[in-house]
Amino acid sequence: MSPNRVLIVEPNSDGHRLYYVELLARRALSARFEVTIAMSNEGETLPQEAQLWDSLDRDRVEVLAAHSTSLKEVRRLANESNADLVVVPDGDRYVLARAKRMRSRHPLRVNALIMREKVHPSRYRAVTWLKQNIRDRAIRRTDSMPNMHVFVLRSPGSEPRSGLRTAIDPISNTATDESIAVARSDLTGAEYWFAVIGAISRRKNVELVLQGALRNLDQARAGVLIAGRIDGEYFDDVMRAVAKARRQGLPVIVDNRRHSDIELDSRIAAVDCVVLAHSNEGPSGILGKAGAMGTAVLAAGASSLRDDARRLGVGRWVPLNAEAIAGAMALSLESPRPERVLAEETNSFTDPLLEWW
Repeated sequence: MSPNRVLIVEPNSDGHRLYYVELLARRALSARFEVTIAMSNEGETLPQEAQLWDSLDRDRVEVLAAHSTSLKEVRRLANESNADLVVVPDGDRYVLARAKRMRSRHPLRVNALIMREKVHPSRYRAVTWLKQNIRDRAIRRTDSMPNMHVFVLRSPGSEPRSGLRTAIDPISNTATDESIAVARSDLTGAEYWFAVIGAISRRKNVELVLQGALRNLDQARAGVLIAGRIDGEYFDDVMRAVAKARRQGLPVIVDNRRHSDIELDSRIAAVDCVVLAHSNEGPSGILGKAGAMGTAVLAAGASSLRDDARRLGVGRWVPLNAEAIAGAMALSLESPRPERVLAEETNSFTDPLLEWW
């Protein structure tokens, strides 16, 4: 059964979130649903927002201002849009908040996506286990409620550890030959380029990546691209590490700004190897894109990165330290560019979340 009116709630425009909104809205419009998008209206025009409206027929989409994904705010937005189905693609906070209101009556039909199935690991296994157990129970409690379906974002080919419904992390490529050529034209001063791409927060471990690049490498051959908006609180640390690397002869390019999807995809296609060095668990959209574009992947840290890299055959994984990263970089320098091992696919993400029961 299909809804007539769909509300997509996403007040956060950072990173990949509006990409998910775009995919959901396009799929819903193609199915002739009436679509309302509730998003931030803080006034800053982002590349992701421009691309969102370039790809959608604005006349067919109602837009509301969303301030959060709180229960009260989602209920307000649903009433204002007269929605049959509410989709919350960044639904972790919403799902956990619903778990605390077990007895409340909630007539809305809601599909919410859990993007982070696993908790951030603690140095103490018992603490990690306890936090994960509490989170799992809360998610299952919400999923058991009437008019509520919880989905878990998973990488292609993987199975959810919690047994919940799944939405497969979408893989798409908006880059063109021309846009890739433009991205490659920026890469001067080295023959082989590693890249840290996307929203640049402390979780990207830029300092470790640069330390790895400085160890046991022919610096005349290798360079590092840092492409994405750097968090304000992290900016000074990144630039200090960049200055140190440059003084030692390593070519480093920093493009500190938000990238549109086509710019992001073109960067991934233009470089030789993307580096994903973090301990946060969960699917990586950049890993999937690299696998579909034939770009090498160097993954370090999270067990989900290890599992995905090995299962999908998109690159190599090492522990999260400079020495291990340096060794993997040395191997990457001597390896041919990989074949494309993943196909572009988005319906396994959109269709489950737009299902109406």
